[in-house]
Amino acid sequence: MGHHHKEVDLNDNYTFSPGLKKLSLGLMVGGLLAFIAGAAISGNGTRILADLLQNTIFFTLICLISVFFLAFNYMANAGWSVLVKRVPEAISQTLPYMAGMLALLMIYIVLGKRNDIFIWLDLDAIKNEEVRELLEAKSGYLNVPFFIARILVYTGVWSFCAITLRKYSLIEDQQNAGTLKYWKKSTWLSGFFLVFFAVTISTSSWDWLMSIDTKWYSTMFGWYTFVSALVSGISLIMLVIQYLRTQGNLKNVTDEHVHDIGKFMFAFSIFWTYLWYSQYMLISYSNNPEETVYFRQRMDHYEVLFFANLIINFISPLLILMTRGAKRNAKTVIFIGTLIIVGHWVDFYQMVMPGTIGNNWNIGLMEIGLPIFFVGLIINRTFTNLEKAPLVPKNHPYLPESIQHFT
Repeated sequence: MGHHHKEVDLNDNYTFSPGLKKLSLGLMVGGLLAFIAGAAISGNGTRILADLLQNTIFFTLICLISVFFLAFNYMANAGWSVLVKRVPEAISQTLPYMAGMLALLMIYIVLGKRNDIFIWLDLDAIKNEEVRELLEAKSGYLNVPFFIARILVYTGVWSFCAITLRKYSLIEDQQNAGTLKYWKKSTWLSGFFLVFFAVTISTSSWDWLMSIDTKWYSTMFGWYTFVSALVSGISLIMLVIQYLRTQGNLKNVTDEHVHDIGKFMFAFSIFWTYLWYSQYMLISYSNNPEETVYFRQRMDHYEVLFFANLIINFISPLLILMTRGAKRNAKTVIFIGTLIIVGHWVDFYQMVMPGTIGNNWNIGLMEIGLPIFFVGLIINRTFTNLEKAPLVPKNHPYLPESIQHFT
């Protein structure tokens, strides 16, 4: 293809439409009311806490993936993503709210010795001697002060990186063209973030999700949680980009950029399945009762969700996103992006519920209301932040490359 110079619109500003603002507030209020009503009806403290836990973890990690997206593009010196980077920047600004809620919830659970959520919180209450000994052996890592310290460090550093990357990006807009100071600072910070993230995305999943199931452990669990969050987070970035394009913004973002994000959605859905299968296959093959109990419980009592999880998160993206055209079609990627986020919400539901509320689960007002609240919050914060700055980072050194991007 010849390099035909396109008309480049560098003053692309987004206005948060009153309609969407109302919708976001409506979702937040409606979702919260539904959650409160559901909680009042069920009156089951464990289920309420487990619900809060599952949703705050899931939506915190989705927002965290936007920081990861920015960081790996800086570290890779990627040019193609420059035109869309204001979207993950805006999404990432929801992270401090999410992380704050998550930290407060965790500290409440841990200080309240809620051993219905984390059985290791109260070793004296455990009747089974073998389980108690097992958890005593883990108590060097699973103890209250260290657990609280970890959650504060994780959420604090993640939020700091999200806020600072955004800050550098906005200062860069004000600099003279060709000044690389803030681009270099962003790249340094991204390097730090990626190393910290590589460790903490695993350790946090052990802390918040794997430690719910006492005897069970899997060496692949950190990867599995990461990829589940990753494909959801990238789908969210895609949905926001597509919405902005329907509003007449992001005129320089072409089907080429969309295609690349679609490739990520496709590839990481396949990778998620690979990890799901590897974990499942190794555990069922070794047939070790301590490990198989995890899958047995889910297959026997959560079978609808167990298989829905695979169909939504593997079969659908595989069949729908396979072709080149599908990854470039707005309607297709909006549909599959939404489906992926719902599917991985189910995935996280399955991680939390069997170990907390056991086999008597049902999806009621509470389970539907809470994610609706969080979706409203993410829409509200993301679009408020998109409005605050031009959508084209005009002094980014790789902007010309992004404008001329072909795949």
